[in-house]
Amino acid sequence: ILPGTVITFVGILSYAIFDKFEKIPVWLVLVLLVVTFFSTLIDNFAGALGVRRLKGSKYAFWGSIIGAIIGVIVLNLLGLIIGSFLGAIVGEYVFAKSDSQKAIKVGFASFLGFLAGGLAKFLIAFLMGLVFTLFLFF
Repeated sequence: ILPGTVITFVGILSYAIFDKFEKIPVWLVLVLLVVTFFSTLIDNFAGALGVRRLKGSKYAFWGSIIGAIIGVIVLNLLGLIIGSFLGAIVGEYVFAKSDSQKAIKVGFASFLGFLAGGLAKFLIAFLMGLVFTLFLFF
């Protein structure tokens, strides 16, 4: 819904190329490329990291990742959230044989991890825009 780091980076790169890297140096574009890569990686695995934080099983971890992938294909952003949540629950309950209460807690941790990853991505995109603005005008 909100512009992520990839879209922010593409905008900054487009401007830098158009401006022939006069105001936005090549080294800054490369640094922002690395930041974009890692923020995207973190955002995509944040739900699964939430599972690990609550000592969820490897099944819940992989269920969260697989659920997120299937969910985003089927229902886009909503599917990503629901898929990660349900994938963690299914992995923990069905395959790890945990009780339903623990499975739901692990699923909720996956959801919180997803929210934390989204917030982190938003803040990083905001900081990228701020750095771009500072180089552009100062």
